Amino acid sequence: MFSDISPLYDRLNRLMSLNLDQKWRRQAVQNLKTEKYIVDLCAGTGDMSLALLKNKEFAGGIVLVDINPDMLALAKEKLRRVGFVDRVTFLLAEVENLPFPDNTFDGAMQGFALRNLENLEKFFLETKRIIKASKSVCFLEIAHPENRVVQKLFYFYFYNLLPPLTSLITGNGTAYRWLPQSLREFPHQAEVVTKMREAGLKEASYQNIAGGMVACYRALK
Repeated sequence: MFSDISPLYDRLNRLMSLNLDQKWRRQAVQNLKTEKYIVDLCAGTGDMSLALLKNKEFAGGIVLVDINPDMLALAKEKLRRVGFVDRVTFLLAEVENLPFPDNTFDGAMQGFALRNLENLEKFFLETKRIIKASKSVCFLEIAHPENRVVQKLFYFYFYNLLPPLTSLITGNGTAYRWLPQSLREFPHQAEVVTKMREAGLKEASYQNIAGGMVACYRALK
């Protein structure tokens, strides 16, 4: 499915977020701006990496990891166009079974992909394994608003309005089915934090963004 929609993936992200996702990414990566070597997990078309690379305080390098070669190809072209390709490396791999030695990176990030993973617990364990002691992780994801009014409005938008628009834009019925299902099955913010803590990540917490329609999860090894 992601190969099919990859040429329109960025446009879908802008549509789903009402063009706010880039701002959210910039906020999410703030705690990584002084680090040297970062891994971008489920990197997709490279928007999280781009947000960090555009931060003037970040002078390091990034490894972009994704299981989909079409998405990584788009990320490579995007970062080449803006002049950052010499600071990044691309790797085709499963984020739940990463080929890196322990304690490799100074931080890890992921944007809007947690709900696509088969095993969150294994992902958190792998992320913890590959980063150095006391280093940070940040994950950005669509969430469940905690205010009931906001929740009802958001669910109506996400479950009823957005999927037909997505299907119309992509011409892909799979994308229509995937969008609402991915959030319905994804745990609420407090449950995600619990899973992070159970994996051994310290000081795990979340910050609601846009009324809880999006959440930023942070923790330390």
